[in-house]
Formats: sequence, C-alpha cells, structure tokens
Amino acid sequence: GLREALALCASGDAPGDVSEEIGDLLFSAVSLSRSSKVHPELALTAATEKFIRRFELMEALAGRDGRALESLSPDEMGNYWKMAKGQAGAARA
Repeated sequence: GLREALALCASGDAPGDVSEEIGDLLFSAVSLSRSSKVHPELALTAATEKFIRRFELMEALAGRDGRALESLSPDEMGNYWKMAKGQAGAARA
C-alpha cells in the first residue's frame, strides 16, 4: 500500500511505486466524490482557495510579529498555521 511505498521511497527505493499508489488514492477520492454527488474539481478548488486564505493569514500574523516566513522554523510555522486556522474557523462561526 501507500505506507509501504512511502517507506521504500524514503530509503531511496521504488519512487514509481509511490506514484502508482498516489494515483490509486486520487482515483479513489474522485470515485468517492462522484458517488457522494460532489463535483471533484469544485471540491479541490474550494480546498485550494481555503489553503491560500489560511496561508495568507499565517503570513500576515507572522508579519504582525515582525517575522518573515523564510525565517521561521518548521515548529514556528506550524504554530502560525494553527493560529491562522483558528482565526479562519472563528470567522466562519
């Protein structure tokens, strides 16, 4: 499965297996979407737009603190992402 292929890829082996497994995963997601009467392209577009909004908010929050995204450690970036996600969720409520 995908986990096994990713483990092999991480060790430098079988990147083609990962591609095949991810292809299968995407195919399954599209099939699930269609059977749920959800247009897969519209759902992906909405998810992409949500990501962009959160990323821009994360960038603004870091800027407010005088930080550039390039200067953040992965942990710091994760913290700003959580703050952006929380603010975006509060705005929907």
